[in-house]
This record gives sequence, structure tokens and C-alpha cells, in this order.
Amino acid sequence: MAIVIHGAGTGGTPAAYEMRPPFRGVAAVAAVDGLCNPGGFVVVDEHQRSPRYPNIYSAGVCIAIPPVE
Repeated sequence: MAIVIHGAGTGGTPAAYEMRPPFRGVAAVAAVDGLCNPGGFVVVDEHQRSPRYPNIYSAGVCIAIPPVE
């Protein structure tokens, strides 16, 4: 199965990989002071809770996952 690249002028060219723009968080959420990192991902503690706003929990692709050491 080939992955199809859709972009300006490609017309759906089959390719081995698909290129997408980098994921960014939702602008309205990213605008909340101290909730997100510069990439727009929600900063959470070990309980998936915001350290700055303890009544806010986040899960899934919106959270800032620390790098694996």
C-alpha cells in the first residue's frame, strides 16, 4: 500500500512517506498563560494534571511528553 502525498501541484502522487506540517496545539488553549509549552502542548505532571491549573487534566496527543532518558 502506497501513501499518497497531497499538496500543491502534486495531484496525489504515490510515495513511500507522507510529509505533514508540524503539529501545533489549539491556539485558544496555547494562549492560556502557563498552560502550554512553546509548541502549544499542555504541560502535565505524573497524574496528567496541569501543574499551574490543578483543576485541568489533559490526555492524548495534546500533552507535552518529556523526552525519554
